[in-house]
Amino acid sequence: MTNRGTGLLAVGFGVAVAGALLTRGGHSERSLQAVLSDLARVSDSRIVEPRLSLPLPYAPFHAISAEARRESLLHHEAQLFGETGSLALVQEPALTNLLLGEWEKALHEMERPKSKTSPVDLAAAYYMRGVTTDALLDFCRALDVLRDAPDSPEVLFNRALILEQLSDFEAASVAWGQYLAKDASSPWASEARMHLARASQPPVASTWLRDKAALFEAAAFAMGKWSRPASRRVRPTRSCLAI
Repeated sequence: MTNRGTGLLAVGFGVAVAGALLTRGGHSERSLQAVLSDLARVSDSRIVEPRLSLPLPYAPFHAISAEARRESLLHHEAQLFGETGSLALVQEPALTNLLLGEWEKALHEMERPKSKTSPVDLAAAYYMRGVTTDALLDFCRALDVLRDAPDSPEVLFNRALILEQLSDFEAASVAWGQYLAKDASSPWASEARMHLARASQPPVASTWLRDKAALFEAAAFAMGKWSRPASRRVRPTRSCLAI
């Protein structure tokens, strides 16, 4: 496909998304909340792992690429684009792009000088781009965005997720405990407990340091001789302080 054809396809897709958030005769054909709730899910799974400022219903997380998301929207969720009407400005371009898996576009909107984006949503965008690109700096940015945010359930949940990604499992365990102290019964709490159990397990590096002497001794005994093992450097825990 030519660059021009690709561009037209992208424009057409953008117009289709806009169509779901349009108005006819000054009256909303479909509530913004309903449209964004539909965009947030694919086959009963959410596509953004952190929580958002919108009160979206719980769904388990499933990673999906922007390309796969567009394919799903165009071929399996045509009901989102069934409304007709005159074009109007998209009311929530940042969140819409975030829910479409377009992290760069979402961040472009959220980082505008006069943007009123919630820290919860901005941290979520950085987090998802970090997961997609394995960029440590994005997790550090996400954590920094939440530094002064009030401890809402959404902030506590997202902070714990970010600390897990930074391999700070001790801090993540504390953060998950703080979340569960505020929300102990919702479906989000069930997911938080799974994260807490995982974060509470000793990391591989700690297990290796604890057991390596016994493992070397057992190996030497099995070989019938002792050879001094070469020193192994344990990869340090990832930290934003190193950025």
